[in-house]
Amino acid sequence: MFFSKEENELIIKNTIKYCERNVNNGKVLDFDRSLINGIYIMLSAFIKEPAFWDEHCSFGISDIGDSFLTRLNKFNNSISDEGGKVEALYISSFRLFYEGYLTSGIELSSDYNNVIKLSKDNTGNFSENAQEYINFTMRDLSTHLFRKLMSSPEVKVIKEISGTVSSANSLTQEWNDKLAEKIEKADNLKKSIEGYTDAFNFVGLHQGFDKLHKRKVEEKNRLIGLMFFFGYFDNITFCSKNM
Repeated sequence: MFFSKEENELIIKNTIKYCERNVNNGKVLDFDRSLINGIYIMLSAFIKEPAFWDEHCSFGISDIGDSFLTRLNKFNNSISDEGGKVEALYISSFRLFYEGYLTSGIELSSDYNNVIKLSKDNTGNFSENAQEYINFTMRDLSTHLFRKLMSSPEVKVIKEISGTVSSANSLTQEWNDKLAEKIEKADNLKKSIEGYTDAFNFVGLHQGFDKLHKRKVEEKNRLIGLMFFFGYFDNITFCSKNM
């Protein structure tokens, strides 16, 4: 919680009042008045929906939250623009504001779009350091936020869960492969056993034919013996009749 914090809200409201008093101050340079108006718009947005900006500016709050508060206090407590306090507060506010715009995907109102347009179209009017800061915010902040997001504890937990799921999938695949291998071995063994069974059946069939052959040979021999016996008996009968 940052913008929703009571003491921070009070500091921001005091700064908004300062902006209201000076946005039309003729003693202030035109460009600085434009910046003051931009600060007023951004701070008013922060106060209007503090929970929204707390959520969508979390990385910016972590990066520059303390320095942002310091610049707010300095802005409120000094009379003149000593040390470029207007510019310093503007670029800090813009850093938080632009992060909220990037991470939320909200449709910007015309006032909010004017702030972005002011930063984009007037880069050359800022000091050298402020130019670098504005350019970084508009050009490289999205990459910076992505890197911060990928290294955040929440994403690390997701990565760990993803890694666990990946390991589980790998282990499951390994089990499936081993099971398939065992099934294949079982099928091969079954085929081998069936082959042996067929071989044993062939041997039994051969033995059966062999026994049948022997039986037929024995029957043939008996028939031949009977033929000789009856032939011999007929000869004896014939001789007896002729004597």
